[in-house]
Amino acid sequence: MEKVKQDFTAGVTYLKRASHMLHVTFPFVKDPKLFLGILENLDKSLKSCLDSFLLYERLYKKIGPYPDNFSVKLDLFRKITRLRYGFDESLPRFIFDIDQLIKNRKKAPIEFSRKDGFVICDSEYKTRILKEEELKQYITKAKVFISRVHSIITRSIN
Repeated sequence: MEKVKQDFTAGVTYLKRASHMLHVTFPFVKDPKLFLGILENLDKSLKSCLDSFLLYERLYKKIGPYPDNFSVKLDLFRKITRLRYGFDESLPRFIFDIDQLIKNRKKAPIEFSRKDGFVICDSEYKTRILKEEELKQYITKAKVFISRVHSIITRSIN
């Protein structure tokens, strides 16, 4: 149970860091390059909470062993939440999209700041613009996810 708590706490910490960067640091600095740090912290937060949830399910023998592979974990999460819990159907897709955004950003040959966003170009020069409002929506969705995971993993503790 200790590992479940550690992963969950790490997820909350990453989310708080992302939220602070977006709501406190960004308005002060006004540099869209911060959006990358926000996105990376958001990704770490979602993955840590996903790990925490799956470890909880594994601990209580609701699922069998699984490989340490993001796509397998996400697929397992999708199946579990559809069967046992009332999670939003779009949540696994949201977690996948954030992961893909991080991966595509790392492969991007060109990225640059604009006055109101951060532009990421892929190898075919298709652009993806990160904006403040979009990141606020991402953080809101992540908070809902973390809140639901917290309510599930604390059922057995209390």
